[in-house]
Amino acid sequence: MRSSIWQRLRRGWLPLSLLGLLLAGGARAELPSAAHIWVLAVNGGLTIGDANTLRFMAQGPVAGALAVSGNRKRVFGLDNATGRLFEIHTKTLAVTPLLELKEVQSGLCANPDGSRILIYSNSKKTLRLLDTVSKVVQPVASDVMRIKSCHFSLDGQNAYVLPTVADDLLTVDIKSGKVAGKLSIATPPSRVQDFAIHPNPAKKLALVADGTRVLFLDTTTHKPQGPDLSLGAPVRSIAFHPNGNQFFALGDDKIYFVDLQTRKIQKSIELAPGGTFRVLAVDGQGKRLYASGNHEINDGLGAVINGQGKEFVLIDVDTGKKTYQHYSPVESVQYLVSP
Repeated sequence: MRSSIWQRLRRGWLPLSLLGLLLAGGARAELPSAAHIWVLAVNGGLTIGDANTLRFMAQGPVAGALAVSGNRKRVFGLDNATGRLFEIHTKTLAVTPLLELKEVQSGLCANPDGSRILIYSNSKKTLRLLDTVSKVVQPVASDVMRIKSCHFSLDGQNAYVLPTVADDLLTVDIKSGKVAGKLSIATPPSRVQDFAIHPNPAKKLALVADGTRVLFLDTTTHKPQGPDLSLGAPVRSIAFHPNGNQFFALGDDKIYFVDLQTRKIQKSIELAPGGTFRVLAVDGQGKRLYASGNHEINDGLGAVINGQGKEFVLIDVDTGKKTYQHYSPVESVQYLVSP
């Protein structure tokens, strides 16, 4: 019975309400001290697998969105419908309640040590900053109508907010809790897809996936750092290699390896044709890539389902070997090491 539940979960066959009841009553074993990949499905199911083999390890609590602290030690979950915020222990998967906003929320992001969380609601048009220690919530004044995602700087002093229906990238000053500025990035609007900050703070660099381009942003001046890179295809997600010397850009069915110094494509890896890959993650050593699809999303054109059911793939960076698995539509992917 238990195995059939997991099979249905991974195929997205269980409704969220039933899923919550089933998982709430089950005891969870501790994760082994190892590297894991956390996969959050659109239906709210959270599965944790072995980072090297994708072998199923455990089932996490139901969540509508996840946020991981910059130091990769804390994970926060969100129940979108109620605005309930909670922390998930990275080894036991136990849930610690933080706060309930009692209104619909859309997403969140966490600062480097998890002491601050930025929460946004597209239906309520609100942006809030939560102190996870004092539980104090501070409104952030903003005229943004809808938000795609948010990202904290490495020092935690600023947060970058990506709107979905505007061409400005917002910066929020965390100390004052106010919008510090607007950066005109995308032309035309609605093309910004992802944002990644260089792992070395001294570089003061961030990447912005803007349509078919990757922009190089100086995080001190908040101005472009030299010419952009055109990949000739829509860029859905970007991720730095941990060594900071290269980055990876994900297209619908291809991953590009880009040298940061020369800003040239070193190579590319073809994915399953007809895919709608949207999320990219890299392990702590830069040896493995994880690309996931979301066949419920196709730029508003309706569902496009990969006929081979290959919506999740593990890639060996050195050999290019690809290991595919079937998943229900994926919301996010996180690489974490359990203590």
